[in-house]
Amino acid sequence: MLSRTLTLAALALTFTTVGCGSKTDDAEDTGTPADTDTDTDTDTDTDTDTDTDTDTDTDTADTGFSGDTALYGYYGEAEVEGGQSYSGFEDIYVKNVALGGELCVYRWTAEASGTLTSCADCDWAFTVDMTPDSYVTNNHDGCPAEADLATAASYNYGFGQYEYNGEMLDVLKYEYEDSSGAMIWASVAEAEYNGTAFSYDWVMGLVGL
Repeated sequence: MLSRTLTLAALALTFTTVGCGSKTDDAEDTGTPADTDTDTDTDTDTDTDTDTDTDTDTDTADTGFSGDTALYGYYGEAEVEGGQSYSGFEDIYVKNVALGGELCVYRWTAEASGTLTSCADCDWAFTVDMTPDSYVTNNHDGCPAEADLATAASYNYGFGQYEYNGEMLDVLKYEYEDSSGAMIWASVAEAEYNGTAFSYDWVMGLVGL
């Protein structure tokens, strides 16, 4: 089973991973008017200072993203029948959140090759085989070459619940190997499952365009 970080390596070749979105705002307006006072210390001092400063700065809503920053992650859908079969797809995507639109979307078909019992907190779990399909969207020069993404892989996925602030959330669970070599199941993304249709959106982080 491969780590998800290996699949993301292709993105690092063409995009710059960043810690957080940059924020933009208008340059600071000091609000200080130009003084046209021509006072020469005479008794006939006439102050012609007329403050005509009109501040036209307009701050727009801060989205947390600039036009050169995008969000990347994995989105998947599958039909899951009785916890015994899993069939669908998984996309890796890059989205320009500030300006809107998908820049890169590459798809794998996703089929279970076996059920798992190692996840104690899962309603069901599978080893899911990912088979390269093709680009769904390729609208940016920075999208990785298709050959860099067209790699088959297998991952252990499950569905369960996670308590957050007293609320039980439906989540995608993912099994990975930690630094000690132990296999760990982690809740990695919110998910939806109605008994048949399953979907998730696993946001990984930000990249610079």
